[in-house]
Amino acid sequence: MTRCFQRQGAGPLLLALAGALAGFLLVARVARAPFIFDDTPSVVENRSLREPRDLLAIAFPAPECTVAGRPLANATFAANHAWGGLNPAGYRIVNAVIHAANVLLLFAFGSVFLRLGLANQPPAPLGWFAASAAAIWAVHPLILGTVVYVSQRTELLLGLFFLLTLLGALRSWEADASRRPWRSLSVAACFSGVLCKEPMVTAPAVVMLLDWAVLGDAWRARWRSRIPFYAALLASWIPLALLLSGLGKRAVGFGVGATVPEYVLTQCRALGVYFGKFLFPINLTFDYGPVFLRWSSREVLWIAVPLLIVAALILVGRRSRALGCLLAAGLVILAPTSSIVPVAAQPIAENRAYLPGAFLALAGVVFVAQLRPLARLARYFPVLIAALGLTLATVSCGRLALFSEPESLWRDTIAKVPDNPRAYCNLGEIQLAAGRLDEAEASFRHALALKPDYTGFAATNLGVTLARAGRAAEALEYFRLETELLPDKPSTHDNLGNLLTQLGRDTEAAAAFERALRLDGAFVPALNNLAGVHFRTGRLAEAIPLYQRAAALDPSDDRLRRNLAVSLLLARRPAEVLRVLQIEIARPDLHPDSALIGASALLEQARARDAATLIEACLVARPVWPEAKLLLGNANFALGKIPQAIAAFESALVDRPGWDQARAALERARSGGAP
Repeated sequence: MTRCFQRQGAGPLLLALAGALAGFLLVARVARAPFIFDDTPSVVENRSLREPRDLLAIAFPAPECTVAGRPLANATFAANHAWGGLNPAGYRIVNAVIHAANVLLLFAFGSVFLRLGLANQPPAPLGWFAASAAAIWAVHPLILGTVVYVSQRTELLLGLFFLLTLLGALRSWEADASRRPWRSLSVAACFSGVLCKEPMVTAPAVVMLLDWAVLGDAWRARWRSRIPFYAALLASWIPLALLLSGLGKRAVGFGVGATVPEYVLTQCRALGVYFGKFLFPINLTFDYGPVFLRWSSREVLWIAVPLLIVAALILVGRRSRALGCLLAAGLVILAPTSSIVPVAAQPIAENRAYLPGAFLALAGVVFVAQLRPLARLARYFPVLIAALGLTLATVSCGRLALFSEPESLWRDTIAKVPDNPRAYCNLGEIQLAAGRLDEAEASFRHALALKPDYTGFAATNLGVTLARAGRAAEALEYFRLETELLPDKPSTHDNLGNLLTQLGRDTEAAAAFERALRLDGAFVPALNNLAGVHFRTGRLAEAIPLYQRAAALDPSDDRLRRNLAVSLLLARRPAEVLRVLQIEIARPDLHPDSALIGASALLEQARARDAATLIEACLVARPVWPEAKLLLGNANFALGKIPQAIAAFESALVDRPGWDQARAALERARSGGAP
């Protein structure tokens, strides 16, 4: 290495900062992209986020939620929700900030580890190596695909606390005089990490592995002094064990989708995907689907992947124990999902390469830079790294653009994994939302053809599509199929009840909603829908308590409050109507229906002046509103303002010609009778 290159100064830190900033800006470009796939259960449908003061709900969200068992990650989502509601930009900006912090932590960790682990080797610009690895990792398209995916904040937080754990552990060797604070930092980070994602369980093993790499043969003589520290790290498994309940509801574990041989073969391919696409980031795939490889003469070749990885590990380890341990650390982190516990819903997910990619980047840069044939190019090392970083950033820019167009993202996924039923199902949902019923039907049918027992709502969505197309009898068949495939999921029974309601079969619909509530008594859609059945059949005494429960469980949903208010109004309980709507009525963006209900309650209480004032304010924003004008006319008539009442009734008839109710009110007003 050249002398000028060895005089590192602030250069490495500036390179790491530049990489962190570049990664942040690349994500910020697409921050406003809509939520996608797992973002929906993690954020949009996550009821625990709606009441930030309910710390118990945030710590223990519903078991089927994707952040269940990850309370610290869920707490960050709750903070995002309190700050900006469901604006995707805020969530992605936080993800980008965490990633930038991780880039700097990788630089700090890499600098310390290489200084300790390569201390006996010829002098080298180790700071530049660490900074280069951090910069490459910062803008790598495989890595940024994880950062822009909101629900994968769990991976980002795992990286944050994992790197802090390792940095604290290594610094405790360097700083003999101040060893305790660094060890305390390491232990605290380890405990925090297990509250974010399960692979943090591997942190103690990786700490021991890197200690061995740093100390070499002296580790055997000194490991006893580290026993209390190792024990403290291992103690983090206790809260993790308590948080692991309910894994089956998240399709995790054997018996939820794969046999052991299928799982082993699929994970051999997964390792090839993670390592291969980090080295050559082409054909990146958003979702591989709930698909396990079947044993065949072709697929069995994937068994060679772990053998090749082990061979590479031995080769690199012989050259440098430190570099071998970095590669081994990446494998250890993947162990929970690629060797121990099957994840049936996502046997392969590129986002799992986020943290292992950091170790691959660090090992790769050092390995390549120390190759003798490249020694003559040492002076050009910063230029080569900058060129590589620019290339990766360009690829990332194109890749992240797909997240702005969910339909394009799912079409890209289908092109790369054509046997993925989930991709067809998600594409169909987009087509359904756009009203392209024929295309949506084709996508859902394709998903079911690929996997007839697919429980990713393909059957329900096909039923919804057919119902909207006026083919209710066909639709009912698929709604019932989904309740058979997912008998323990409240939403499937709720969906069936909705269709039965549309068909006018209220008794059967009520039974379906009641089954949903037996599974989850706090399932708000079923509470609202069952109340609706009682409301339509005139059973207000049964509807009102259900609406009250639904509104209490989800106080942020104005629609639930309006349903409750209408029921109370018809039950002649105007004071309760106004209590229910008092917050909404005070808002400047008052919903028209809430204004109408509130004004009706005020008129019921003989507060005609307040009712008229409320309606007049709303008519400014919505001048064509016959119901409001009828109510305004009644209020003015009650106040003795007969000309104004007549004008309001006439205006209502202009908006809705031939409206019998308005005509009758107008005739009574002109004759001086009661309205």
